[in-house]
Amino acid sequence: MEVILSHPAIGVSWESFVIENISRAMISHYWSATKIEVDLILQTPCSKTWAIEIKHSSALNLSSGLCEAYRDIQAVKKIVVVPESEGYLLKCGAYGIGLIELLPKIEKNNAS
Repeated sequence: MEVILSHPAIGVSWESFVIENISRAMISHYWSATKIEVDLILQTPCSKTWAIEIKHSSALNLSSGLCEAYRDIQAVKKIVVVPESEGYLLKCGAYGIGLIELLPKIEKNNAS
């Protein structure tokens, strides 16, 4: 334990642990009785709900259950984070977008 606590990376590790736990307190997810889930749910400063699904596949076929989940949580923005740089529309009014393109949108929304 002494070796771990004296390691130069302990500060960064501790920061990451704290940030992860604070994030968990601020961000929720949706899991229905029928086992439909939305990975992240963000509440904007003006009380709008953003539903964020995270998918590594670019060949997406969103389920009708996910569309139902979007309705249940009354999502204003339906985002699917994909490993691509070009955004595109998906079914249910969802939008596929890369993480690099999404982050400024979240920051801009939080600033307003």
